[in-house]
Amino acid sequence: MGYETSGGFLPTNPYNLNSNGYLVSDVNFSGYYFNSYIFNVPLLPNSNTSEPFYYLTVRNYTPSEKSQVLLRFNMPQRYDFGFVRIRDLSNEPVFATSNVSLFNPTYYTALSNFNTQFIMSNRNFGYNPTQNIAGSNITATGFGDFIRQYTSLFNLYQSNVQILNSITSNVNSNMFRFINDYLLYVLPEYARGRENFTSALTFSILWRTALTPLYLKAEDDWGLGYNLGYAKEDTPYATIQRAPSFYKILDDYIYLKLNVQYDMNRMDFGGKENLKESTDSTGQINGYNGKLLLNTFGSYAQTIIQNPVYFNPPILKLDKLTFQWFDTAGTLITNTECDWNAAIQLVEDVPTVNIKGKNPVIIPR
Repeated sequence: MGYETSGGFLPTNPYNLNSNGYLVSDVNFSGYYFNSYIFNVPLLPNSNTSEPFYYLTVRNYTPSEKSQVLLRFNMPQRYDFGFVRIRDLSNEPVFATSNVSLFNPTYYTALSNFNTQFIMSNRNFGYNPTQNIAGSNITATGFGDFIRQYTSLFNLYQSNVQILNSITSNVNSNMFRFINDYLLYVLPEYARGRENFTSALTFSILWRTALTPLYLKAEDDWGLGYNLGYAKEDTPYATIQRAPSFYKILDDYIYLKLNVQYDMNRMDFGGKENLKESTDSTGQINGYNGKLLLNTFGSYAQTIIQNPVYFNPPILKLDKLTFQWFDTAGTLITNTECDWNAAIQLVEDVPTVNIKGKNPVIIPR
């Protein structure tokens, strides 16, 4: 069985015909009783405008006077599964909504589910962060509408593809020249000729090698790596370095200092020994107003240890309060990205006169 248009075989072979000029064939005799069996024969439009009708040309495998050809056509007179082109499929969902009776119910359900996948709102296509391409947002009511917009965008890209390729080539060439001229001793050798020059570089943190001999023997507080939760070992080369434990500061505390001119800081604190000078512990008297115990990450710290401050004699007035937070090493914390709030209780001393007795007595309240 074969297929051709009117007036002879197609000379340009647009439908990928076999060497004999036929679109489909069965040379293995896969049917019953050594008969050929072809399940589907696609019916394509006729390109001859002078004879716009269709016909099928059938040829026996070994044509002779005794050869016989029996054809059996099955045409259910409805839309069903089979050969379909994108051009035809783009309009079928719209046509099916008003002509349900012309469609096989199973095919109609599959067609509706297929069309539903292309009902979208501002879905991005073509986004490529490595090439800094934003892509295009498409809002479509179905497959036909989507393929129309997608084809329009593709044609627009094709019309500018040479310009885009030229720009990309120039950018890459200039970037490689910049890397080899100015970053020769900054980037490692393997990273200088990479096509994706914006990709992350592998690195290692020398938590042990870079330590001074004094901190190399220390068990605690040996440096930044200790506070960030790292072990005292050089990390392997990778694009991301994760600490095995969370920040040590979560189990730590900070100090609050109020107005130093009013003697509001009555809390004493101790420190570690300075073994270079003595085995006695260090500390400070009347150093801070309170000690705030920090909470786990993402939680509020609400526990503060402090003593009430009494003024004798009382101060005449309090114009303003200044707050300063210090870490355990006595360093002022200047992080302005951490919001906090506090409640301050002020007790005012107002003297009154007791006139019931013989002698006036001033009773504070």
